[in-house]
Amino acid sequence: MKATDRGAARPALVIPWLGAAALLLAGCVPLDAPEPVAIPSPSVPAPIQSASAIPPGWEDCRDPVATAGEALVEGWKVFAVMAVDTGPGGISGTTLLDGAYSPLITFEDEGPQDMARFTGTISEDIGFPVDGLLSGVESLETTFQDVEGEGRIVTYRAVEEASLPFTLACGTEEARGTLHTWNNTESGILDCTLAPEEPAGSPAALAREEYCPRG
Repeated sequence: MKATDRGAARPALVIPWLGAAALLLAGCVPLDAPEPVAIPSPSVPAPIQSASAIPPGWEDCRDPVATAGEALVEGWKVFAVMAVDTGPGGISGTTLLDGAYSPLITFEDEGPQDMARFTGTISEDIGFPVDGLLSGVESLETTFQDVEGEGRIVTYRAVEEASLPFTLACGTEEARGTLHTWNNTESGILDCTLAPEEPAGSPAALAREEYCPRG
């Protein structure tokens, strides 16, 4: 009977151990297991702009546009004068004013460095000369021919000056400036021995007042 009692007790001692093993196999995690590590998502590179998407600067500008403001006409300026004096001693020619005239552009801030690329566009868009040179005395030297009588003959060259505000734009670039140029030009010959007939303020009147002898 005692042997039978020990044999019956053994199954009862094994059951708790089997239950613990079943819990471990069911997925219980040990307390000292490492925490899960987050894996960062790969960064997305910024899109690369194509050359055509980048706004052009002055050095890359192909389609500039000039917009003009109201022109201010400033009056006539005589910039070249020659005279021929005739008398008993013969004929003598004298340069009285030797000058030349060319347009000038000034900008309020920094403008394009290479203005030669834009002068044609500016002139076409605003309708005034932007480059070029009006020569002075050398253009007057051939105007004296067959001078007769005694007295003084004066030949002159003049411009009617004008200033014009304008804006030059290309892409994101913009520059504001002023064009100093001419509205009209005039060349002429005066016989200082004759009574004045030219209107006041005209280039001929200015040349006569300054360069004809006063009797």
